[in-house]
Amino acid sequence: MNEDTIRRIKMVAVGKVSMKQVQNAWRGRSALRGYHFGFNLKTLRPNEASLRDWFVEAQKAGVTGRKDIEATAYVTPLHAYVARNAPDFRVARGIQEIHWASPGSHTNATHVEAVLKDFPNIDAVLVNHSEVIAEQGRTLEQAAGQVRMALRTTVEERIIQHITLCVGEDRATYEKGTTTALRFVEDQVRTVLESAGAKAEDMGRIGIAYEPRFAIQVGNVAGIPPTDAHIKTMGWGILQTVAEVVGLEGMSEMFTLQYGGSMKGPKDEKAPVQRFVGPGNAVESDLYNGGLIGTAGADPVTAASILDKIENLITGSNGGE
Repeated sequence: MNEDTIRRIKMVAVGKVSMKQVQNAWRGRSALRGYHFGFNLKTLRPNEASLRDWFVEAQKAGVTGRKDIEATAYVTPLHAYVARNAPDFRVARGIQEIHWASPGSHTNATHVEAVLKDFPNIDAVLVNHSEVIAEQGRTLEQAAGQVRMALRTTVEERIIQHITLCVGEDRATYEKGTTTALRFVEDQVRTVLESAGAKAEDMGRIGIAYEPRFAIQVGNVAGIPPTDAHIKTMGWGILQTVAEVVGLEGMSEMFTLQYGGSMKGPKDEKAPVQRFVGPGNAVESDLYNGGLIGTAGADPVTAASILDKIENLITGSNGGE
């Protein structure tokens, strides 16, 4: 029995759902979901001073403490370890990449058990980010192992509260058309969630970030975002796939569907964050409820300006309340 046949059997077993059902279920909880932004601090120098400066400036600028907007700063395991003994340093809430295997010594990654033991302020993890696919050859089975470990590992009643799974296609796949790209990303979502053993009751802890890999800035080379129509189709398609794996209710409990890729600050007219997130955006205001920000977020003032813009849009959409 080939893989396509097995996949079709699984889809029938969990039940196909219509796009109308997906949209109604997702929109039904939109008012309770709020907005979630992740700032990927991988480009900071891995020392105490650079991290402390970022958090001090971010606090001054008001990155945290906003009504209806949650911001998570993700650091690498190396960043977290070099800063953990600084008495005046508050460790970031999120860590990038954990290992997919059982506890032990793993090169270039730390196990979630170590995260929960060593960093009491970290309770979020970013899984399968684009560069680990391109640069490290991360497989879907390994990504599933990361999700599984983050879901099931506990240390003295501590758990990982938020697990953000990154999915997305490369440029060659995108150029074959939206239908091909959607099948590619749907397979990522289905394979990881099924292999991780994710259940409906787990989905309140799981979010998904759609980040087309070619849209992400690499060094000084700017990314090129896909069309708005493509971003919309991919978002709803991802949610439909989640619903087929864990059911409509489980899908609706996801805490976030983020967009990531060429997500710039409000002053960048070519690719401002509000094009995809927030009221009145170019896609749909009730689809993506957050963004995954890389290069732009390394500047805490820009990070704050992104949230300022979204907050102003939310306030404006509520009639100034």
